[in-house]
Amino acid sequence: MGHVIYLTTNLTETETLTIERGNGPCVYDKQGSQYLEGMAGLWCTSLGYNNQELADATTEQMTKLSFPICLVAKPTKWTLIWRIS
Repeated sequence: MGHVIYLTTNLTETETLTIERGNGPCVYDKQGSQYLEGMAGLWCTSLGYNNQELADATTEQMTKLSFPICLVAKPTKWTLIWRIS
């Protein structure tokens, strides 16, 4: 692993970097070079890239309700409310 990408990494100093895919905490460029992705996708990929459990859960949810209507109570919301109360 030759590089680590941090929030403060100046990518103009590291040539043009095109990220093609990710797996776990690492991302890979078009040439297949591996990089430790230290920003966690700006905090939105804390469970890693290519997480099959997360992909399965989101696919299941997307087939049920792809966009929540915020003004209407959803069954999962009530289930969570009852669990934590």
